[in-house]
Amino acid sequence: MTTISSYGQGTATGTILILIAATFWGLAGGIGGVLVERGWDPVVISFYRGALTLLFAGLWLLVSSDRRGLGSWRLWLWSALAGAGVAGAFSFYFAGMQTGSVAVAATLLYSAPVFVFLVEVVLGLKRLSLGRVLGLAIVMFGVALLSGVFSQATTGLSLIVIVIGLLSGACYAIFIFGFQKAGAHGSLPVIMTAAFTVETALLAGLSGAEAWPNIMAPLDMGLILLLGALGGGVSFLLYIIGLRSSPAGSAALLGMAEPLTAAVFGFVVLHQTLTAWQLLGAVIVITTVTALSRR
Repeated sequence: MTTISSYGQGTATGTILILIAATFWGLAGGIGGVLVERGWDPVVISFYRGALTLLFAGLWLLVSSDRRGLGSWRLWLWSALAGAGVAGAFSFYFAGMQTGSVAVAATLLYSAPVFVFLVEVVLGLKRLSLGRVLGLAIVMFGVALLSGVFSQATTGLSLIVIVIGLLSGACYAIFIFGFQKAGAHGSLPVIMTAAFTVETALLAGLSGAEAWPNIMAPLDMGLILLLGALGGGVSFLLYIIGLRSSPAGSAALLGMAEPLTAAVFGFVVLHQTLTAWQLLGAVIVITTVTALSRR
């Protein structure tokens, strides 16, 4: 029988695991930024991140006793949608770093829950309320600040940077939506394996020969392996395990660690800075999206 004290311990453990996973995702974003600066193509970086995540998912599936949905075409259909979404999210995320900065790319990727909510409104699954409309308006204002619209022209970001960043959020929303739908037809190990099989196949085709260089510098190889470990299998497993014993709202709140960690990484390692207005915009976007997610 679960006691109050044991529940508290489980909740604390789940919270810590989610925080670690979100921090790992933020570090993975920063590592991707380093690879971009070293001349790697965003699609190729995304391919390696997805392929290594698939490796972890496949191993999880092999040792798991729960393989429900492995032969379900519905699971594979929704997982394929999730895989296509995460392929686009990763690619646009790293492309945003190539054209902008790690902090901007991570913040705009974090806008994904807004797109999920808009899709649910269109499908009639949720209704617009005054509070939600106000929240969406605040997010748009934050994005405008982040773009540098109130800064000097020399420090503002081009429209393409913002578009790429928002596309990463939109694609990540597709991943979330497909993943949720697939959840009704099978187990998590099967869904993860199916989704990242599709994601890896798509990005392998888009990357072509660039995904298989004849020579790879040891530093690049190490960064890619670290990207896959922190941004893929390990963090996903920690996050999923943490969700089982943590309140639902805390996952959204702790998710703030991802863009914040990525932004700090970009500042410390890559020497990327934001203006005061852009920093305010990033804070507005992250806090507002977190509040909407908790609700």
